[in-house]
Amino acid sequence: MGKILLTWYGITDFRSSLDFERGGTGPVLGALMSDDYSDVVILGCGLDESQKAVSCIGKDQFAGELGGIDKTDFKQMADFVHKYANTTLAHEHYLEWLKKSMQEVGCGTRIQFCPIKLKKLNDTDGIYEAANTAMGLVSREHPDALISLFLSPGTPVMAFVWALVSLNYPRIKKRLISSSQPNKNPESILLPEEWMEWNGRQNRHAEESSEDYDVCFHLFGDQRLPSYWGIKQFNSKKHVFVTSKSYRPHELKPFLQGTEYAAINVDPYNPEDVRTRIIKWLKSVPNNARVAFNLTGGTKLMYAGALSACRKINGTPFYFNIKANSVVNLLTFKAEPIKRITSIEPFFALNGRNLKISNRGIWYEVPDINIPGRRELMKFLSIRPWIIAKHYQELAQASDVKKHRAQVTHEGFVPFSLQVSGLKTSIDATGRVQLQLKGNNFEFDHFPGYAKFITGGWFEEWLYSSMKHLVDAGIIFDLRINFEVSFDALVKHQSSFSSNNTEEKSFQELDLTFTDGSRLYIIECKAGKVTSEHVMKIENIVEKYGGVGGRGILAACFEPDDAAVRKRIQESRTCKLVFGNTMAKQIEEIIKADRRDYIQP
Repeated sequence: MGKILLTWYGITDFRSSLDFERGGTGPVLGALMSDDYSDVVILGCGLDESQKAVSCIGKDQFAGELGGIDKTDFKQMADFVHKYANTTLAHEHYLEWLKKSMQEVGCGTRIQFCPIKLKKLNDTDGIYEAANTAMGLVSREHPDALISLFLSPGTPVMAFVWALVSLNYPRIKKRLISSSQPNKNPESILLPEEWMEWNGRQNRHAEESSEDYDVCFHLFGDQRLPSYWGIKQFNSKKHVFVTSKSYRPHELKPFLQGTEYAAINVDPYNPEDVRTRIIKWLKSVPNNARVAFNLTGGTKLMYAGALSACRKINGTPFYFNIKANSVVNLLTFKAEPIKRITSIEPFFALNGRNLKISNRGIWYEVPDINIPGRRELMKFLSIRPWIIAKHYQELAQASDVKKHRAQVTHEGFVPFSLQVSGLKTSIDATGRVQLQLKGNNFEFDHFPGYAKFITGGWFEEWLYSSMKHLVDAGIIFDLRINFEVSFDALVKHQSSFSSNNTEEKSFQELDLTFTDGSRLYIIECKAGKVTSEHVMKIENIVEKYGGVGGRGILAACFEPDDAAVRKRIQESRTCKLVFGNTMAKQIEEIIKADRRDYIQP
């Protein structure tokens, strides 16, 4: 299990290291000799005014002055201690003496020393922040250890603060110890029962309603999703977004559902500015308000400043861990599942940078999706994709709107006729389609979107149909096909299945997209040859729209034969490859791998 000693070192310890305390070891060394501690974390007070007074003095002068002191002259000793206490020279001398003394008595405790800058000896805020930070770090690094908080060294305020800090960690194994006399071993002490009972009630109340708050702060930056998770996860009367001039959280207003909204502009690279502005804003909030901090977004320095503000006002900090699909309470380290996002549209509303949905990608809204024979042709091509794959270029050229602009019908397609080895097909101006493929005949009375379908659209529809059971099983949500986003000026309620007018085409079309409840997945379908450019395309799309944890899947009819393409996919952080007849199963395995460490509801 291990035992950890957490302590300040004080004037008596420093005097002992100077041999000004006759036969004295000092409180810290005495405590280390009294028990079998694996580690000790020592906090050392540093005062700017003390440091300035000796800033030009080196170790040699320090040692020379110490050697010239008459240790029967109490004034000389007191003046030396007053001059050097709480300085870097004092810290260095004390640590050297402590290590030497421990070695002499056979004490193998590991030492970690933390110099702490304080405004004055009784800087309560600074002492509390240092002690609370140290306790948090030690409890995370040694979660199963017994932590002893030593009250004797340092000032009375330092001892008082250790008692306060111990209440912040009800689940950590800990004890308070104190030395009643310099030459006696420390003994455990207990806090008053009434105080402990009150603190227990406070902790139980926090756990009973961990999702209900009066105010919830969100760190807001380039990534919008962490703030959206926080809005969904916590019931708060007011959401406050801590941001900078570079980012505006107005995209989140539609998701607030009537709750109050506020924003605080900070310097994202100045933690003290972040801390100060949050605390200033909170002055208008009642002291008994329940305050949560969503620390997932923003910069690391914003995190540091906000966490410091959270500790000062006794708020509750949270962090969303997308890899584990959990939100972690940073006080108790309790993790809960992130509430599911069952629609893909919030991802685009947050990451689309003012783009609007121009095609919802709903299956039953696909033009002519249920015309007789379409599904049969789709199945035929899925079993024999190589039959049509070698003719994609010829079909695309024959139906190209730009190349044959003068022939485009009012429904937006080009009538064409093509006959090559093993393939004979045509579509006339009325939309009538005939297809002969390796001795198999297919006819459609009206199929204006035939060109898109025959040059690869069939593959997207087949994969959609193959994945539908994943929706039914609750493994994925909101599967869409040919979902489109556009600038406002380009949205004309058109469909890419029936219109090829370049002035109306959507800004971005996604073959297939869905969510697993936490991440956005985007599938790029390639019915023909796969190139490195295709890998780059899906990576860029995922980066643009996927946000935190976004995933891309490149679905190919055929396994890539280019070694460079295979290597590019293997090295991709966001993109996976599936191919062959079991693509739906492969996609399911990718999702399960992403969710392997998830905490299930």
